[in-house]
Order: sequence, then C-alpha cells, then structure tokens
Amino acid sequence: MKLHKALVAASVAALALMGCAPGGEGSAISASQIGGESPSALSSAAPVIDGATLRGYMAYDYDIAESAAALASRLPYAFLAEVVGWSDGYSVLEHVEESGLAVASRTALLEVKVTESFAGTPVPRGSTVYVDFARGVENVAADGSTDPRTSGAIPVEALRLAAPAGSRFLFVGYPGVDPADQIYAEYITVEGAGVGLPEGATVVTPHPQGMLFETAGGDFVSARTGDADVRGWGGSFDALLSELRAMGK
Repeated sequence: MKLHKALVAASVAALALMGCAPGGEGSAISASQIGGESPSALSSAAPVIDGATLRGYMAYDYDIAESAAALASRLPYAFLAEVVGWSDGYSVLEHVEESGLAVASRTALLEVKVTESFAGTPVPRGSTVYVDFARGVENVAADGSTDPRTSGAIPVEALRLAAPAGSRFLFVGYPGVDPADQIYAEYITVEGAGVGLPEGATVVTPHPQGMLFETAGGDFVSARTGDADVRGWGGSFDALLSELRAMGK
C-alpha cells in the first residue's frame, strides 16, 4: 500500500472516532518528569509549541526506535533546524467516480534552516531544506468545495501558530517523495506539485518519531507520532542533541 493511502485510512478512522477538531495529548515531555539534564539558557526563550495541532489526526504503523541515536543510525537525514516558515504544499486526490467526490491528502511545505547536522547527514550547517509535512485529509465536492466542519486537514495558518518561525527542532528522516510517484492508478491526481520549491531544493520527509520540537524549559514535543513513542528518549532536548553529537559526523 502506498504511504499516502495508509495515512488516508488512518486519518479517516481517527475522524470517525475523534470528531472534527484536532486535539489529544499536547503536553511536552519534561526533563523534570523523566530525570533528564538541566535545560540550557537558550531553551527558556523557545516558542510555545502546540504538539496536538501539529500531529492532527495522523497515525502510523512502524517499528519504534528505542533512542534518537538508534533512529538516526539507520536513516540518511539527522539535523537540528530552525523554522523559517510554512506554506501550502501539494495535494493527492483519490476520486470516487460514483459520487463525484474526492478524498484529498493535504501537505504543507516547511522551510527550515539547518543549524547543525549529525551522523553524516548530507546537508551542511546553513543549508535551506524543505520538509514535506502531511497535514491530513478532507473530502472535496465535485465543485471543488470543502467543508471545514468535517475536514481532517490541519490549516496551514494553524501550523504557523503551532510552530512559529524561530522554533528549533530535531529532524530525522528520509529524502522527500516525488508527488508524481503517488499516481499509481487512473483515479489518482496530484495538485500543486513543486509549488514553493526553488530549483534544486532539498526536500525531506520525517520519520514518525523524527520531528521533535524544543519547548520552553528544555522539554521536547513530537510533531508527528504521539509523545508516548519518544518518552524514553533522554530527559531533555539538549540530551537528545548530545546523544547525536556523540555519534560523530
């Protein structure tokens, strides 16, 4: 099954169970709660991060890594970055011929500046990288309209508020997927491919455990999978960085 189909199925199931508004566990993982290192002075100035909004209704089926280093050791990208800005990404539409409806898998494009890279990551400090960020699904009527009351797609503006410019996060993941590769049947179409991307841009996709934002006080919160899947990963955001630095470059 293609990745976006798995995410569509998971998101639709979540909508049925949870209603329409994003929510869920949004609290950061605290150094004081799990016995980690003291937060750095920089952490006190970290923006407030809304993890529940960032996660939305996304759900994943994957093998859980036991540490940040274990995850980074098997994936090509591991770096520390700072948010530059969010914009709308491409959409993958599955058309339902009988009804004229389509199910749209929406994405956002997150522009970031790499401030440190780990474990042989091929993006040096100062590089601009674009994160392909899945933001959920929604039904599209035959006339192209959508209903915000039933949408499972996180609005781009909500993402801007949930992780504003200047936010720091640890990224671990893969090269981005070419949107054209999502067209595997005649009822699939893609809209907006390549919008907002300069020529030769580096695009990456996070592992479910691979997008952890620093919060005030030195904590961290997951932007993709639930916080429970990374709860044992050290005691603070700085501890995660120290673990990856110890791997070498």
